Amino acid sequence: MSIFSLLSQKPWMPDQAAIDNTHIGRSSSHPLPRIALYVLMAVIGVLFSLFSVAYIGRMAYGDWRILPEPTLLWFNTGVIMLSSFAFARATVNAKENDLKRTREYLLLAGVLTLGFITGQLFVWRELVSFGYFVSTNPSYAFFLFTNSFAYTSFTGRLNCMVCCNL
Repeated sequence: MSIFSLLSQKPWMPDQAAIDNTHIGRSSSHPLPRIALYVLMAVIGVLFSLFSVAYIGRMAYGDWRILPEPTLLWFNTGVIMLSSFAFARATVNAKENDLKRTREYLLLAGVLTLGFITGQLFVWRELVSFGYFVSTNPSYAFFLFTNSFAYTSFTGRLNCMVCCNL
C-alpha cells in the first residue's frame, strides 16, 4: 500500500471501516525505521533547500563579498563523490549478501567522509586567512552550509556503519 493511498483513506466511512477491521492492526506495511529514514531525508532536504534559498537571496544585498574558490574545494568535491560511490557500492553488495565487501566499502565511505570533513576544515582555515570571518562577512553562510553538510554526511555514514556492526 502506498503512502498516498494511506493518506487518502477516510476511516469514518463504513466501507473503510470494513477494510480496517481485516488487517493486523498496523496502519502501514513499511517498517518503522524505513519510515523514520524517509522523514529524516525529507527534513534534511528541506533544510538544505532553505539554506540554498537564503544564501542566494542574501547575495542580492550590497555588502556581500564573493568568496574566493580555493582549489581544495574541487579536491573535496571529488572526495565526497568517491565517498558516495563507495556508499552506493556498499548498498549493492549488501543486497547481494556479500557482507565482507559491504563492510569494506562502508569503511572506505567513512574514511573518505572524514577526509572530506578534514579538507573542509583546511578550506575554512584558508578562507579565514583571506579575511572571511563568520562575524564580519555576510557570506558566512558558506561556513554554516558546509558545516551542516559535513555533520549530516558524517552522522549518516556513522549510523550506517553502526547498523552494519562495523
